[in-house]
Amino acid sequence: MEDKRFANFSSLAFIISVLLSISACTPEQEIIDESPGEFIAFSSDTIFFDTLFTSVGSITKRLRVFNPNKQAIKIPEINLAGGASSPYNMYVNGDEGFSFNDVVVFGKDSLLILVEVTIDPQSQDLPFLVKDSINFRQGNARQDIKLISWGQDANFLNNVILGCDETWTAERPYVIVNAVLVDSLCHLTLEKGTRVFFNNNASLFVKGQIEIRGDTADQVILSSVRQDGIFENSSGQWNGIFFLEGSEGNIIDNAVISNGQVGLRIGSPDDNILPDVIVSNTIIKNMSQAGILAFTSDVFAYNSLIYNCGTYLVGNFAGGNYSYVHCTFTNQPNDFRRNDASVQFSDNIILADNSVLSDELHLELINSIIWGNMEDEFLVSLEDPTTSSLLIQNNILRSTLEAFDTNDNIIGQETNFPGFSSPFQTKYSIDSLSIARDAGVQIGIEIDIRGFLRDEKPDIGAYEWKDSN
Repeated sequence: MEDKRFANFSSLAFIISVLLSISACTPEQEIIDESPGEFIAFSSDTIFFDTLFTSVGSITKRLRVFNPNKQAIKIPEINLAGGASSPYNMYVNGDEGFSFNDVVVFGKDSLLILVEVTIDPQSQDLPFLVKDSINFRQGNARQDIKLISWGQDANFLNNVILGCDETWTAERPYVIVNAVLVDSLCHLTLEKGTRVFFNNNASLFVKGQIEIRGDTADQVILSSVRQDGIFENSSGQWNGIFFLEGSEGNIIDNAVISNGQVGLRIGSPDDNILPDVIVSNTIIKNMSQAGILAFTSDVFAYNSLIYNCGTYLVGNFAGGNYSYVHCTFTNQPNDFRRNDASVQFSDNIILADNSVLSDELHLELINSIIWGNMEDEFLVSLEDPTTSSLLIQNNILRSTLEAFDTNDNIIGQETNFPGFSSPFQTKYSIDSLSIARDAGVQIGIEIDIRGFLRDEKPDIGAYEWKDSN
């Protein structure tokens, strides 16, 4: 009988010894402290999403939950206050849900929570606030992280041929999902303050006529549908505005066109020299291919800024009639690897089948800045110089070609030679010491891109220097 009791005691001692051994081998940071000395900490107390269009999902935002204790803790409950009806989505440890129980966070470690939001339409013109919170419960203690978004209803257009003589207004944004066409003999007007946002790979095609009428205080915005986070200044998010053959008399005034592949793509050959497109007081930026890309067309642009484009700031090929006056074209700084000049004009182009398309090139470039981070940012290529005409005067050009060092043009190579205010902050007005000051010629453009009056000795570029620069 004693032997049996001794055997049972020995077995119990062995089990206790094994359990103690296992416990001793468990790292301290994995041992759950049932009464931790410190509360959990967070990477932020608020997750904020910029204005989002209804029905369009947000980017994913991250929340880190830190355990400052040496040992692991168990969070009994993590939930969205709005529950299953919340517009927000939450992912904990890779699992989607609105409520999670007994979530373990190891000592001196963190938990990653991902948050997204999709906002339902509210039939409102003005942006509206969408709130919720993520709640954390530890015993009797509760902590919460605020979730805040602004929602914006919009007019959604998906593969639409517009009716003739339409007008878009500033009350509610327009979202082009795939494509919109302004048909032949039809007219689309965009009033000041109108906002047009393009979905991924969306396009605006113009066979008829478009008239964009912003003003210096209330520009017309044409950009990508995603304006939050890293997408705010990302190029290539939509295709572009395409002016098709037969389209003429288009006006773009006081607009900002950004984040696409091509800002304006013009291919409208005709038998006259009247402008197919007039661009004024306009900014085109962050284009993965080109700002203005035109073929055998007629373009007049003044008081306009184009910057940060992948291939061309301006590329006008196969001849045409082009006039650029008081413009600033710069690829400094630039987000792209480039091998060719940013601004190019040519009377010909080689097609995919190796045939050559050519026509007369007539170019007027006056009081403009062409700059970038390459030695030669300006190129003119003529197959038949006898049929073309060039008037290139009073410009600042980044070039090594002596042929452009005439007609009061200024060529240079020094860093920031034009004297931009702050190019690395994309501020391309000129500073007080800029070589562009008073170096232009009077040609009748009395105001600059901001609406400031030019003096009797106008400055080169889109901006007239002012003390308020």
